[in-house]
Amino acid sequence: MSGRLQFEVRAEGGEDEGGMGVAPIKVNGVEHCPKKPGHNIVVLDPIGDVYAARNFNTNSGEGAAMGQFLDELPEDHVVLVATQGLTSREQGKH
Repeated sequence: MSGRLQFEVRAEGGEDEGGMGVAPIKVNGVEHCPKKPGHNIVVLDPIGDVYAARNFNTNSGEGAAMGQFLDELPEDHVVLVATQGLTSREQGKH
């Protein structure tokens, strides 16, 4: 990949004013977000290519799996995270 890497990440809860509860993660204008409730993660390799795109619904007990996934990533990769549809009350439970 040559040139600049551009990305857009927006976390949005269902209770956000004017929000739709949707979490986009775009890399160079292309959507890569799984767009599911919980933590949506897109990982880029050192040259900016998408290495992985995963979702973990931490309100359904997937927090440990998310931690393991993140721990196993190479150190030189970039991690983009957007939460979708979670309220502040839900986040405080864990």
